[in-house]
Amino acid sequence: MDTVCNSLTALFHLSKGHPFNTYGETVCFAAQNLCTIYLTTKFAKPPLLRYRARVFLAAYAVAMAALLSRLQRHGVRSALAWTQSFTMAGLQLSRLPQIIANYKTGRAPNLSVVPWVLNCLGSMARFYTTLTQLDGNALLLTNFAASVVINATMALQIAAYPARALAPTGA
Repeated sequence: MDTVCNSLTALFHLSKGHPFNTYGETVCFAAQNLCTIYLTTKFAKPPLLRYRARVFLAAYAVAMAALLSRLQRHGVRSALAWTQSFTMAGLQLSRLPQIIANYKTGRAPNLSVVPWVLNCLGSMARFYTTLTQLDGNALLLTNFAASVVINATMALQIAAYPARALAPTGA
């Protein structure tokens, strides 16, 4: 999901002619995820997982080629603008189950505070660049504000909840 969302976000900005420095990290995230998926096709132990990764990469390549070849058509730009709101919301909402689970259990197992703080700072920077370079695009500002809140919540939970092991189950 993350790979597709980041790719659609990059295509949205590209179709709008936004400066690369306002969306470049999404390209890097998508590339990083694609490398991980490619490595899965080479080294995953279950053959079915390797097969699924190959199918995803093929479908992804076809979809991105089709979108890129038609990027300047009005229908594609409209569709990218429409999907942009859903991709950003999906990425933010996908973090809520972890936040709720942390709250219910009073712990944040095996999580490092560093990525969440860096994501929070990055979202603050994106909020600023959206205000200054993209004329305060309301959709993007809303996304980055939500991202700051989500990432800050996770960082605070990790810092506040003691790192304790799960109680053993069964006897």
